[in-house]
Amino acid sequence: DFFSRASQVMKGFNVTMPHKFAAYKLCPVLDGLSAVCGSVNTVVFERIGSRPVATGHNTDGPGLLTALRERAGYQPAGTSVLILGAGGAAAGCAAALARAGARRVAIVNRTVERAMELVENMEQMFDEVKWQCVDPWNTPEFQAAVNQAELVINCMPEEGAEQFVPMVCGATGDRKVLCDLS
Repeated sequence: DFFSRASQVMKGFNVTMPHKFAAYKLCPVLDGLSAVCGSVNTVVFERIGSRPVATGHNTDGPGLLTALRERAGYQPAGTSVLILGAGGAAAGCAAALARAGARRVAIVNRTVERAMELVENMEQMFDEVKWQCVDPWNTPEFQAAVNQAELVINCMPEEGAEQFVPMVCGATGDRKVLCDLS
């Protein structure tokens, strides 16, 4: 109902959590990244004849890559990444990182089943990347994933991510880049 009404008075709109997966399903036209990751964070209405058509875009992943390059001089090709979260932003970031050549991407989510679902979806699209679902409640497994990661990205809201701060900040290993999308 919102899409129908919005198409009459708006050129488009931004989509936030938890609606990015639902917006994906409502857009008959998708940009390349949205089609791959199954998440839409920007909807643009384009007229085809007299009928408005919703085109879904995902700017989470490209925005992440731009910020990493411009702010940290970081290129993800060949690197190991840990993503906190398994929602729409995490999906967009995971797909963009895979396209940019990340060699390993681990997904951590408070609900392990959601992380596993994202990993399985990404494995189907990017089989050259080593995907891993990490159980955050298995402390040794989670700590090992944090220590292996060169880039840690938080895609969780603050209240969900704060419980993981001690392990992320206590990580060992090579230089770490931390990025917070919340």
